[in-house]
Amino acid sequence: MDNFKDGPRRAKEVQVCRKNDGRVYTAKDEVFTINFWTDRLLFCLSEIPAGGKSPRDPGHKDADEAYYILKGTLVMEFPAIDRCEKLFAGDSILVPQGQPHIMINPGEETTISVVATAPNLGYDISELTGSVSESEA
Repeated sequence: MDNFKDGPRRAKEVQVCRKNDGRVYTAKDEVFTINFWTDRLLFCLSEIPAGGKSPRDPGHKDADEAYYILKGTLVMEFPAIDRCEKLFAGDSILVPQGQPHIMINPGEETTISVVATAPNLGYDISELTGSVSESEA
């Protein structure tokens, strides 16, 4: 699979991402694997180890973000609105555009979530990870 050869772009054909084909990034304790990244969608898997925490995500400009918890427990902290939500496997949450958030795993097992952001990431991925994607290099 060569989803990232030229960076985010319009999907023009059916694509398949096999189990180990996604691009892996890290941000603090979070490891996320991007399976599809187009000009209208970012689709990935997020893993946070027991006791781990993501960096503060500034929120996505003009984009909503949805999480579905596959495994474990996840606390989503929203510092700008002084709110926290504790989520369990089978729960989902919608984070509206521009809403800063932090993910915390208070459990004793790795938390795994499916994440979709649309219509786009809304910022450069290096702002969150410190890593430069091939499209930026």
